[in-house]
Amino acid sequence: LLVAQALLQTKNIRIGPGGFLLPYHHPAELANRVAMLDHLSNGRLNFGVAASGLPSDWAMFNVDGMSGQNRDMTREALEIILKMWSEPGPWTHKGKYWTVNKPDTMFDFL
Repeated sequence: LLVAQALLQTKNIRIGPGGFLLPYHHPAELANRVAMLDHLSNGRLNFGVAASGLPSDWAMFNVDGMSGQNRDMTREALEIILKMWSEPGPWTHKGKYWTVNKPDTMFDFL
């Protein structure tokens, strides 16, 4: 909501909300949310990503950060997000952490 308000209040500046912590977001949902914000901003949204480094977050989301699981999840999520934005469907990604299905166009417009 803060980013949306900033977009309404400005016309030229780029808006960067900081890094999205990819281990804690489903990559397909985040890809859609960020694409919508970028569309609403007329391309002024900066998309940043991060792996998270706080042990309290790891505990809350059940991620083994000491083993580097957060970095592995970040790599896989970013791969999926970039594929969502660049490759038309249909395709399926069955990874270690996420499974994503991108369907073909439905009803000629979805």
